[in-house]
Amino acid sequence: MSQLHSVVSELNSVIQSLPDATHKQFLCNLATGRHTKRIISYTTLADLTCAVANIPLWLFDQCKLHTASISESSALCVPLTDARCKAPSLHYVLTILDQLSISAPSAQRELISTTWMQLHTPERILFNRMLVGGFRSSIVKGLCVSDNYLLSIEAPTFVNGAPFDVTAVLLSVKRDADGFHFHFGIKKNETLVPIVSLPAEAFSEYDRSIILQHADAHTTEKFGPVRVVLPTVFANLRLHNVSAAPRKKSGVEVGKVEVLHIENTTSVLADEGLETLTLNALDKVSDTSILI
Repeated sequence: MSQLHSVVSELNSVIQSLPDATHKQFLCNLATGRHTKRIISYTTLADLTCAVANIPLWLFDQCKLHTASISESSALCVPLTDARCKAPSLHYVLTILDQLSISAPSAQRELISTTWMQLHTPERILFNRMLVGGFRSSIVKGLCVSDNYLLSIEAPTFVNGAPFDVTAVLLSVKRDADGFHFHFGIKKNETLVPIVSLPAEAFSEYDRSIILQHADAHTTEKFGPVRVVLPTVFANLRLHNVSAAPRKKSGVEVGKVEVLHIENTTSVLADEGLETLTLNALDKVSDTSILI
């Protein structure tokens, strides 16, 4: 928990250093997991990437099979140049986003291309996610924002029947007579434990393709119809009707589940994401004294 306090303190320093109130609010929204405005579509991002990198769309699609993230594929496909600046400031990037939000499509393409040339690959990935509104923060749970744009850690209150959001990781894929089922888990006592099993129909066609392509490429073990996969696919889920279930490994019983967002990450980002799954504090749900 002290690590989380340290991260929140550093975030607050960054937020307060921004001169623009709208930029402070934007960063608060990112930190607390709120949706941000999409500036360009995924299709536009893919088309522009192909134009700048001078590659055909089919080749870009092949890249997506390995990353399952359009933002990351784009950042990797666009060649690096000597025009890259050293550690561009957050204020600089947010000002670029401001300009893009009010620009015509042709001007957007030119400004995005120019900005890419000034960024390193990790910075491009984050920039692309901000462009398409696909930024996922792994420290959002338990954060709230005050009127003066200060983040604070809020002790989660779990009321039986009240929904709340969690981040879970894909553990395995099962195929039976009813089709595919995807099993997601959380980290509890340093172990990944299952929390929900969802049918493929609960996901969009695009999200299903991400999961199935990942299973094809990164199965680590097979047990009959079940394929255990590399834990790098994360899902933001909204859980309803959560109650204590001491006999379950996760300690909770989940009713309805909404899929908010799916993302496949690199192994480095996955290690960071897995470390933060414990911040969901689902173990506290299993304490029946706080359920009413």
